[in-house]
Amino acid sequence: MELKKLCGKPRVIVIGAGISGLSAARRLYSSPAAARDWQITVLEASDRIGGRIFTSQFDTGEQIEIGATWIHGVEGSPIFDIAEKSRALHGDVPFECMDGFPEPPIVKAQGGVTVHSTIAHDVASLYRQLVDDVNDRRGEPPEVTAETLEHGDSGNLGSYLRRGFESFLAKQAATPAGVNAAELLLKQDNPSIASSGWNLRALQEGVFTIQENWERCVTAAESLHDLDLLAFNEYWEFPGEQITIGKGFSSVVQALAKSLPPDTIRFHKKVDRVVWTDVARTSASSGYPVQLHCEDGSTFEADHVIVTVSLGVLKAKALEEQQLFQPRLPDWKLDSIEKLGFGVVDKLFVLVEPPPDGSQHPNLQFIHKSQADADEDEVPRWMRKTHSLYPIHKKSNVLVAWFAGAEAKEMEKLSDEEIARGVQKTLAAFGDKRRVAGLGSQRQHCCNGGDASSNGGTHSGKVHVAHGCWNRNPLFLGSYSYVAVGSNGDDIDHLAAPVPRLSDSGPPLQLLFAGEATHRDQYSTTHGAYFSGQREADRLIQHYKVAS
Repeated sequence: MELKKLCGKPRVIVIGAGISGLSAARRLYSSPAAARDWQITVLEASDRIGGRIFTSQFDTGEQIEIGATWIHGVEGSPIFDIAEKSRALHGDVPFECMDGFPEPPIVKAQGGVTVHSTIAHDVASLYRQLVDDVNDRRGEPPEVTAETLEHGDSGNLGSYLRRGFESFLAKQAATPAGVNAAELLLKQDNPSIASSGWNLRALQEGVFTIQENWERCVTAAESLHDLDLLAFNEYWEFPGEQITIGKGFSSVVQALAKSLPPDTIRFHKKVDRVVWTDVARTSASSGYPVQLHCEDGSTFEADHVIVTVSLGVLKAKALEEQQLFQPRLPDWKLDSIEKLGFGVVDKLFVLVEPPPDGSQHPNLQFIHKSQADADEDEVPRWMRKTHSLYPIHKKSNVLVAWFAGAEAKEMEKLSDEEIARGVQKTLAAFGDKRRVAGLGSQRQHCCNGGDASSNGGTHSGKVHVAHGCWNRNPLFLGSYSYVAVGSNGDDIDHLAAPVPRLSDSGPPLQLLFAGEATHRDQYSTTHGAYFSGQREADRLIQHYKVAS
């Protein structure tokens, strides 16, 4: 048994050295008389801190983010404050999105048809307006929601957005021929459009689908029809510019870790069983109500455990027969774990040859053929919902694409050679003559958890492909959470609630829960995870203030 009780100090163990776990530990240590009041240990299953924050370096020397990428608003953001105070905002090497968001997109349909920027902009603006309408009615259903429910839909975001798009198309169809500005622009740019297999409506549908597929990557939902409409507008971000971090997102968690005493974090400590005390079980003879059993055979005891594992892990380990928690968690918490959504989002980085004319790589957005017309020899199945491919910064030859849901899971299973050839096929299918650099050579991929040289494989050739493997990583089993149809913000509050609750019998606050999925209006973000760690630390601090 490790970490014996010392001088009656409450012993707190944090499971996970991601941003929520480190935030909780730092908050406890920074509380008044912390050295006297707490024994704190952070158990981390892997060999690194950060969790779903993972900064890496591409073969070119450029910095990339395999996980969390953006500070979502700088005004009031604790992430921005930490990065600024630790002088991490400006980097020493070129880094992802160092010059802001990508250039305005060039939208192409499969076969090489270029969509006039005005046509693409009008549809993209419509989409953004529909989403803004939801967000502007915080706590209220949008007007369309009532109609949606009347038509038998379940109040999901996807149905609401589609109804708005159908209204746009209906108004357009009522416009007399020869007056429709979008139709005239299309024919002006593409005189042979009739023979291409595309028409205005199909292209507008494609542009709208691009926006939907981008939203899938933002939310981690398999489909926008999985997102609860009324809960969607509870989510908010900080105002101000959205930026990336020059020294990498990992610099933020490194700054947090440096504020902790040495040896606070124990690596390679994967907790596979948490035994806590309920009404039917008396406290352990040592006086500690919670025992943690690790995969390596080590055992820890605690008065309080702050659990920061992902919702994906909770779904897999708290709901199955071989329970992570013994006894099993109460039904009110398990119900919320089951109902809330948790999805996978992966980024793919690929090196392409520089343009022969020395120009910059464009921000290319894809309108794919319908599933009925799709051809595996043209565009692989896992690429067919890819909305864009753009350089990580304006002067880079490294392109990035985002994947969500089934396509992300499929990509994770592929070799680098298969991925590179899939990207090459896709570019060719859209009339793009760029070549993936080094295609045909053996190389190994960077899959979250370490740098490119620490993931096995061979070294015969340069690494030209890097991507996340968040779904296949057993420590995460996905990327981040969303409020699924059938759940709501109350389920997030239930997920965040401690066990036992103060109103229950037994030693209080044995299990506390933090992480992005436990923050009601900032779920899926690093700042939400950060705040959740502080929240649980404050819960303990307040408890002992009252108890004293």
